Amino acid sequence: MTALIAMWEVRAADNRLDDLLSWVLERVTESARVYKSELGEPRVVVIDSTGQAETLLATPPHDLVARAPHCWNFEEVRNG
Repeated sequence: MTALIAMWEVRAADNRLDDLLSWVLERVTESARVYKSELGEPRVVVIDSTGQAETLLATPPHDLVARAPHCWNFEEVRNG
């Protein structure tokens, strides 16, 4: 059975990227990889190999986000 990997992404509200990032880091598993981007629209992306990101990050505070988060589940594919 192939494990699902969750990718969670959200755009931060104006001037709230650091607050959103703190909120995310308090909730994700230690194995999750968390990224931020300040270029263009400020965003936080989480890659979670446990597949729990969607559940753990389901309801970010409305004042921290510019829109609802998106989450996709992937399965790893190897060539060969």
